[in-house]
Amino acid sequence: MSKELPFEEFADSQNAIREYIHSGAGHWGTHKAEVTVLRDGKTVFKNTVSVVSLIETNESFVEVVWPEKEEGEYFGKYSNTYQNFEYDDGVLKIRCQDRERNNIVILIESL
Repeated sequence: MSKELPFEEFADSQNAIREYIHSGAGHWGTHKAEVTVLRDGKTVFKNTVSVVSLIETNESFVEVVWPEKEEGEYFGKYSNTYQNFEYDDGVLKIRCQDRERNNIVILIESL
């Protein structure tokens, strides 16, 4: 399991998820989005998939419903407790690791 983020990063990540959710109708809950995964700056995955974005009392999170082939490679849930999120110009960025502990960046862009 990843280490918990310091409070400031936790709060900044929650704000990023909030900004994404409020940036357009239909971003709350389950919706379709273009998801891109970058490893070492190179695109290793790009597809339209279902994404769930929610803000709960003590945690904000994004879940990605990966195609079957990618389920074993990437985690499904990304939380502001453990991952860094940024939101800029319509794109939610998650800095995290895949299941093999490789550093990756997930970009989520609503349709």
